Amino acid sequence: MKRPPIFPLYLFLTILLAIPISAFGKEKAKEEEETIQAPGPLVESIFKKNGGENRGNGDKEALHRQYRIFRDHLKGSALPQAEMAEAEERLAAGDLDGLKSFLENRNEASVARMKQAQKEAAQDAFALGLFYEMLQKEEIASSHYGRAVKLFPENSQYLYHLGNALHQNGEYEKAIDAYQNAIFIDSSAYGNGHQYIAALKNNLGLALNELGEHEKALILFGEVMEIDRRRFGEDHYKVGTDLLNIGRALFKMAEYESAIPLLERALTLHQNRYEGPHSLISDDLTLLGRARVKTGDLQGALPLFDQALRIDRAIYGNNHPRIADGLTHLAMVHNELEGFDRSIPLLDQALVIFENTWGEAHPRVAACLNNLGLAWQGLGEHEKAIQCFDRALHIDRQLYGDNHPDVATDLNNIGLAWYDLTNYDEAISCLDRAVKSGKSSYGEKHPKVAAYLTHLGLALHDSGAYEKAIPYFEEALAIDSASAAPTPEMASDLIHLGNTWRALGEFKKAVTHYEKALAIHQGLYGDLHPDLVADLSSIGMIWHFLEDHEKAIASFEAALKIAEQTFGKKSPETAMLKTRIASALEDAGAYEKAVSGYEAAEEILLTQKDERDIYVKLIRENIENVRMKLSAPPEEEGSSIAEVVSGVRQGLASWYGGIFIGRMTANGEIFTARDLTAAHKTLPFDTRVRVTNLENGKSVIVRINDRGPYVGKRVIDLSRRAAKEIDMIHSGVVRIKMEILAEPHDELAQKDG
Repeated sequence: MKRPPIFPLYLFLTILLAIPISAFGKEKAKEEEETIQAPGPLVESIFKKNGGENRGNGDKEALHRQYRIFRDHLKGSALPQAEMAEAEERLAAGDLDGLKSFLENRNEASVARMKQAQKEAAQDAFALGLFYEMLQKEEIASSHYGRAVKLFPENSQYLYHLGNALHQNGEYEKAIDAYQNAIFIDSSAYGNGHQYIAALKNNLGLALNELGEHEKALILFGEVMEIDRRRFGEDHYKVGTDLLNIGRALFKMAEYESAIPLLERALTLHQNRYEGPHSLISDDLTLLGRARVKTGDLQGALPLFDQALRIDRAIYGNNHPRIADGLTHLAMVHNELEGFDRSIPLLDQALVIFENTWGEAHPRVAACLNNLGLAWQGLGEHEKAIQCFDRALHIDRQLYGDNHPDVATDLNNIGLAWYDLTNYDEAISCLDRAVKSGKSSYGEKHPKVAAYLTHLGLALHDSGAYEKAIPYFEEALAIDSASAAPTPEMASDLIHLGNTWRALGEFKKAVTHYEKALAIHQGLYGDLHPDLVADLSSIGMIWHFLEDHEKAIASFEAALKIAEQTFGKKSPETAMLKTRIASALEDAGAYEKAVSGYEAAEEILLTQKDERDIYVKLIRENIENVRMKLSAPPEEEGSSIAEVVSGVRQGLASWYGGIFIGRMTANGEIFTARDLTAAHKTLPFDTRVRVTNLENGKSVIVRINDRGPYVGKRVIDLSRRAAKEIDMIHSGVVRIKMEILAEPHDELAQKDG
């Protein structure tokens, strides 16, 4: 039997449910339509006020939609029952003005409650800031002050303390914003001459000074001082503090001479105000001492630093960072006065304080180690200096990585210490890294980079790698030449290049560089300055080497005139130049004038030196040799004017090392720069020769074990150690006297093995 088909249940339920939904939707639409057609009194009132007669139904519909949103918001808000009833009553009556007053009054009450809550929250945040500032946690304090300012930005006190905390934390730009906002608020409330404005401008000036805006800071400090003068008078201690701050700005601007009288006045006012030790007096003394150091008054600075240190000890005890700073200032003056034995114990004490205060890996610790290293270097204790510089380098690398100015400084210091130890390989390695680090941190065209390049060039030069040194000197010159006007650094670069070309035997190139340096020095200093003496003397030596005796004598005589006026007519410098003129006259064959010149130099030296002095002896030997030339028969054509009787010769000497170290010499030995040996073209191997530097009178005895030199008119090539003994490393080529002391078969040669 067939069952009738069953109507699907889900379809039935769908239809059943759809009927009321559809009905509801139609009812809702009908209600909205009726409402739009017949708006309430409030909507009608607003519509008419806004020119309803001339507006279409679209505007009325939009107004009604806004009205419904407004009505629904009121019903859904948390208004108290009585206030809700009032609102609904005004809605129903269309009381537009009454409803507006109701809402505005309620809003004002709500804002007042919110402001009170914000004010209380700001006060709480400010209290936390004060608490953390008291704990010297400036970073945390500034975050709480920042919250207080955000909650209550009209309070200048909050801004003032925020600025101070940011200032202490080194965030100077943010501190400046805080101070400026506080000044704007207080100047509107109190006027520009109020004490609050003075305090804010003072701190703003300090922050600007730290950022390098010294001129702006100076103006602010001047304005503060005018306020304080009007309020307190000229002799008030607050005016002294203003003078101290002006002195700080002038110091930063390198206006040391201008700063000193202001700092002296500040010191007087503070000493009049405070009978006992006070930090402001210590600040006056310290900055005044630093200004005196900058003006070259080292002896005047010492008692100021010493007095400041005693005050700080009385206030802070013996283990405060200010004590370490005071010890460092004293040590730096002793270093400048070459009292390195006095500065080292001071720096040792400062180092302990810095390490105890901040730990071993802190910038102040690294800076102190660098100063300590420089002091050890001043004493000639280069190994101890290197240990200090190495520790500073380790700290700075740990703090900053490899590319930072402090790291470059450390590497430069280490390199110079190795240079002083004549360990040129280590020096070149460190100085090369200093150049790379300096270029990465300062940029490739910075003056510091030029200094590092110069040091690297000197190390290469003194190692005998002259060709390699030249590009570094030239790069340093290019950087230093970027300034608008010539500088002493440019002249120094030119002199280094001149010395290197001279060492390579390129005398024409050398004299060109020396002449350029002379022109710069004349432009900088005028016609009377010690640097001009050195330049003219170097030029004269080149012409002497080139046997252009007329030009050599002219250069030496020009140098002599300046030396007599700058050093004095009886000075060693004057005697040296008279000797050089006499030597040039001797080579030119003017023997009588040469004797007079040597005798004049001898007369000067005997007023200062003993007859046994080696330089006095050398001049006397020269006088004797020239007199023998005067009494000797005329020389045959082709004979050398440099060759004299009894095995004595004069000529040019150079030195060699570098790539030759470890190679075989002409007699089969292994060349080492540490031995007192030399190369000569003809003298038998193992001949002993005394070589005297005619520029300074220093002598050394060497053994011939190699052949050469084969450059220009040089007569002998010395080992590096022999060159160092007669102080010719930097010159490269010097004029010497050479005396044969013993042939290989002599008893002296046999005794020496």
